[in-house]
Amino acid sequence: VMRMVTITTSGLSDLAANSPLDADQLTATLRAMIKATPGAAGGLLVLEPRTSGDKPFARYIAVDGHDRDFIADRYDYRAQAWYQRTLSSPGGWWSEPYLNQTAGQVWMTTYNLPLRPAGRGSATRGMVSLDLPVSELTGPLETLAHLPGWRVTVVAPGGLLALHTQANVALRETLASYIRTHGRT
Repeated sequence: VMRMVTITTSGLSDLAANSPLDADQLTATLRAMIKATPGAAGGLLVLEPRTSGDKPFARYIAVDGHDRDFIADRYDYRAQAWYQRTLSSPGGWWSEPYLNQTAGQVWMTTYNLPLRPAGRGSATRGMVSLDLPVSELTGPLETLAHLPGWRVTVVAPGGLLALHTQANVALRETLASYIRTHGRT
């Protein structure tokens, strides 16, 4: 699932960074990417202007149809830590799981990728990201987690336990806090 998300996101990144699509075409392409990625909850495409006459593009497309135009909403995405991190990142990165209030209290993780035109030393033009419910990653492992003698654990990049066989641990504790709290080595 994670590999599929990275491939899909890379494809959109290459297309958006290297082609002169207009806003409607960019929106349609982003919508197609979301629909073509099983389990995806939504995606964001931010494209900064190439020239002073171009307009910025920043839209979130949700699988449930609750889309958002960041420019029209005057949402300051440029000031957000996730945007700054993505622009400065040499490649894609996965967010820590987070409780998404606007998606109905669903735990999500997001794959973020900077948009860079082809060519060495090209400036970052924006970003593309794809939201994935954590259950899409942990669901296939749930049956294994409850087999006798198995201890299935999924640890997010920053240490949050995304899946754990013990009750009240997943999405509440980090690996470090679990080790401390439960006296594990």
